Amino acid sequence: MINVLLIVPYPEMQSEVEHILANHELVTRRKIQVAINIVSQEDIRTLLPKPECDVLIARGFSAAHLRKEYENIPQVELPISVSDVIRGIKECMENRDARNIALIGTKIPKNDIELMNSIFPISITHYPVDDLQDIVVTIRKALAADCDILLGGATIRNLARFMRVPAVMIKTGIEAIEKALDDAFQLVTVMHMERERAEIVTTISNCSSDGIMYVGEDGTVRMANPAALKFLGSACQKMDTIKIDRVSPTLAHMAKEARLSRQGVQNYLYRHGKYMLSVSFHPVILGNNTPGVIFTMQDVTRIQQLETTIRKSLNKNGLEAKYQFKDIIYRSKKFEQLITLARRYSATSSNVLITGETGVGKELLAQSIHNESPRSKGPFVAVNCAAIPEHLLESELFGYEEGSFTGSSKGGKPGLFELAHTGTFFLDEISELPLNFQSKVLRVLQEREVRRVGAGKVTAVDVRIISASNVNLKKQVEEKRFRRDLLYRLDVLHLHVPNLWERPEDIEPIFLHYIGAFNVEGGAMDMLRAHTFEGNIRELQNIAERLSIMCLESQVITPADMRLALESYDEEKGSEETRSQTQTLKGALHVNEREQIFAVLERCGFNQTRAARELGIDRTTLWRKIRKHS
Repeated sequence: MINVLLIVPYPEMQSEVEHILANHELVTRRKIQVAINIVSQEDIRTLLPKPECDVLIARGFSAAHLRKEYENIPQVELPISVSDVIRGIKECMENRDARNIALIGTKIPKNDIELMNSIFPISITHYPVDDLQDIVVTIRKALAADCDILLGGATIRNLARFMRVPAVMIKTGIEAIEKALDDAFQLVTVMHMERERAEIVTTISNCSSDGIMYVGEDGTVRMANPAALKFLGSACQKMDTIKIDRVSPTLAHMAKEARLSRQGVQNYLYRHGKYMLSVSFHPVILGNNTPGVIFTMQDVTRIQQLETTIRKSLNKNGLEAKYQFKDIIYRSKKFEQLITLARRYSATSSNVLITGETGVGKELLAQSIHNESPRSKGPFVAVNCAAIPEHLLESELFGYEEGSFTGSSKGGKPGLFELAHTGTFFLDEISELPLNFQSKVLRVLQEREVRRVGAGKVTAVDVRIISASNVNLKKQVEEKRFRRDLLYRLDVLHLHVPNLWERPEDIEPIFLHYIGAFNVEGGAMDMLRAHTFEGNIRELQNIAERLSIMCLESQVITPADMRLALESYDEEKGSEETRSQTQTLKGALHVNEREQIFAVLERCGFNQTRAARELGIDRTTLWRKIRKHS
């Protein structure tokens, strides 16, 4: 509802306003509801002390007077146009036979006055009035200049009557009234939207368990929600008077730095009284100015409690796949082809066997397949077959009924196959599954049902099996350590994840992801590319973590740092391997070591991996020899 208070300078305007509203598009279509309260100019004094309205509409001197009286109420002024003045001049000429007209108070450009004088066969003199106190003086000045009639608004007409001087009142045209009403509706609508938005922001701020505070550029606390007041204490209760440096010199310093740098600070750990807080600073930027800083504060203890609750909830409801294909970092064509094939496999529900050495990221690939499959809304249950003792395998995978064995939980327990229903069951290190247990898993895959330990009935399960192995399962089948029929059930779709040394293009982007914001010098990266990663990505991750600790202060990784980190791995390979490699090298490099290395590199197309293999040394040793001989 828009409540409009309209001051009418003459009675006829009231009926005109009512007619306009009755036919106004916004009103007839019920897009807005309008309540118009009309007060005559003579009754303005009844408005005191303050009228109840959303917007006030008035004209001329009345509008000027009301702007001073009610500064906090939005106002729209009814304009007096040139057309309105011309109609008034015609009335003066036709009804009063005027020849010398004094136009008083109305704001009309000088050019328009000159134009009207050239059109009408009379004299029109404009007497502008800036102050209400000057009206009577101005009228007398016009009379002294032999004007025979006054032309102006309602205030001029009323004073002319009192002074017994002939006058004509200018009336506002329909177009001007319509425009004033439209402006009033738009103004109030925008105000209501802003008030609603401000109320929403205030409600969100007050309901938030995070502390929110705004500090102006002068260091004064302008706003603080209840949570911020709780964290920072009673010192912030008196808004607009307390300075942030009185509350906390540390926060005052951080706020100043954020404002001057025009950059935010995230998760700054700060203790205030009994609270350990994680505080973030967000500078407010308006063009070239930074008028203040917004603080957000979280209670670290509450964050830890919430994390614990979430973890318990996830464990209770089943595990979820965290990774997607977009999380996998690669640059090589070989791995791109693997991802393309894996995405195709995601669209089906057929079982997948993922092979590859330890640390190449088989589970990462399995989770990505699940999250892009039609089963992504279902659970992702992962189990490492080598991690579960053989005597617990059946109860863990198939579940058990209450009382089926000593120590069983009350009410029984569903197995991992049941928990994976409608989702994906990931069996890692499937080669470690005991031979006598493989037949039971095969039956689940064939029948799509499980029987809990101690149960007299079976439970249907709908699961997709993704299994992984770091050994050759076909070789295990030949050695009678793995069932051939189970392998055929598991190996419907096959993915082989290449070793990291087979795709050296991926070493740099993966390492830079793990190392974060550190600066890596070129020589150090060359050494890393030359390293043989027996532990694949897991080893690369360990190297990155080791370097992040070693170079924490400098934030720069030099070739010396990289050599130290890699030598640790070389030493772990054992002195026996080193001696063997040295003997092979001595036998291979004959008399001139430099020429022999160059010849092998040239023969291998300068592929250091192939050259090192031919020379019988690892890539790190070869790299050192290349550096030695330039």
